[in-house]
Amino acid sequence: MCLMFLLCRAPVDDVVAWGESLDQLLECKTGQLVFEDFLRTEYSEENLLFWLACEDYKMTSETERTAAAQRIYTEFVQVDALRQVWLLGEISENISQPGPNCFDRAQRLIYSLMENDCYPRFLKSEIYQALLEQSIRSGEKKKSSVSNEKKKDLSRETMRWNKMKGEGGGGIRRGKKERRERKE
Repeated sequence: MCLMFLLCRAPVDDVVAWGESLDQLLECKTGQLVFEDFLRTEYSEENLLFWLACEDYKMTSETERTAAAQRIYTEFVQVDALRQVWLLGEISENISQPGPNCFDRAQRLIYSLMENDCYPRFLKSEIYQALLEQSIRSGEKKKSSVSNEKKKDLSRETMRWNKMKGEGGGGIRRGKKERRERKE
């Protein structure tokens, strides 16, 4: 799916929440995609991809754990990995017998790196600032259009009421009074 399409559809509340914390940003799928796009411009998307892979790993069944751990190790940890992340030897557990928490320390290190380095730059980036401005503007337009619709509905009701009063000069009651006068 096109990133620009997603950006146009990002709810104002989500975009504003992304500015509150890295957790808020990472909890939202669209936020993850926008952040990844930003990180790609800085040649550091591997940090987010590693963090997401670790999140997925935590949900991996015991039977698939060894293969999943090996994939993460091969893609992100080993020397000359395609998307090598800077870990300072945080992976000390034997990957051939991985436990459910074998990447936790490394994941926390990468999270801290993103939170203290990448995330503040993301908040100042043209990508986020433009999206925030666009979201706020579209949110104001939506409020304005809802308000305009309410005004139109009220105006229609008022015209209908005035028409009803104006035609009979009192509506139903005047009609009954006129009929009584004609009979007499």
